[in-house]
Amino acid sequence: MNRFIRCNCGELDTQKIDFIDGNINIEQVHCPLRGSGDCQYENVICNPKRTSVLTTRQLQIAAALAEGLTPQEVSDRLYISIHTVHNTIQAIKVKLNLKNTSQIITWYNNFEL
Repeated sequence: MNRFIRCNCGELDTQKIDFIDGNINIEQVHCPLRGSGDCQYENVICNPKRTSVLTTRQLQIAAALAEGLTPQEVSDRLYISIHTVHNTIQAIKVKLNLKNTSQIITWYNNFEL
């Protein structure tokens, strides 16, 4: 974690906040090893690639929300805790860079399976 913070949030900047509501603002910080082939962490810890592909469970929860179910109803239907539902909703928002559940529903309704 220390290496991740140093490689992605380590520079002093005044334009961006590094952590907002549990989300990390990954930025390209100066590194003398980047691009030289000498850093074993390049594109792994340093400047990681984010995936926007949702897991099967995340798609199930997005689909249930799109049906109009509440998080508690999703929890009951999938036999998982309400905390898991909330955590998964947060993970979906982070992966897709969305701000709220309404945007998840809109994304899912426009998503082609």
